Amino acid sequence: MIGFYIKKNFFDGWDNFLSLIVFNLISYALLIGLFFLIGFFAETPVLFFSFLFIAIYLVTVFYFSMSILTAEIAHNKSVSILSLFKNIVFVWKDALFLSLLFLALFISATIALPFYYNLGGIFGLAMSGIIFWLILMTLLALQWFVPLSVEFKGGFFKTLKKSYLLLMDNGGFTFFLAIYSIVLFFLSALLAFFVPGLSGISLAQNNALKLRLYKYDWLEENPDIAQTKERKNIPWDELLAEDDEIIGQRSFKSLIFPWK
Repeated sequence: MIGFYIKKNFFDGWDNFLSLIVFNLISYALLIGLFFLIGFFAETPVLFFSFLFIAIYLVTVFYFSMSILTAEIAHNKSVSILSLFKNIVFVWKDALFLSLLFLALFISATIALPFYYNLGGIFGLAMSGIIFWLILMTLLALQWFVPLSVEFKGGFFKTLKKSYLLLMDNGGFTFFLAIYSIVLFFLSALLAFFVPGLSGISLAQNNALKLRLYKYDWLEENPDIAQTKERKNIPWDELLAEDDEIIGQRSFKSLIFPWK
């Protein structure tokens, strides 16, 4: 399944190469602008955290909106650049709650965690350990949050619950997704962040959810298996057959010269 997942990400990205570049350029313009603005408030804690939240919210709204489009790419649909801005009206609310959670994680990592660690002793080490693992597990679970929100539109807390459930039921794949996203980031650095970039990571997350949902559709159709150890033996070749057929067999020449 992982091999096909990587393959699908690559071809989806290749087929929508220009769109992903445009998404990335817009996102970088936003990030650079916000970075310099935050610098003006660095010496005033109240203003700094206030503007930091605004910056996190703007980036989160943009990422949500972009995820709607990369989800369409994952489902083999065409996308419009203008929809990047039209989609904001649909995502602003969940993006607001998610931004508050990101801010809480930031404060926990930069203030609460160092405080308890420096406190020392059994209590301090225990609290710092608990906070560390809560932050790590939440970050891993949040990889599923935006794709789930885009796919099901179930509200913030319901989507957050589903994110943790996906993490617990797909721990290995969720960890792989995190490593894969880090690899995409470093690959982006080698390519001047044009690709894969944020849009490539967003596409990877949506493809991960799309393919993983096949597992739950199959388990729903086979309730007897769902309650046994056999639930781990998912027939991925069968479930991914249609997507594999859509991608087809492509040669290097067909990638470079698709019209031939």
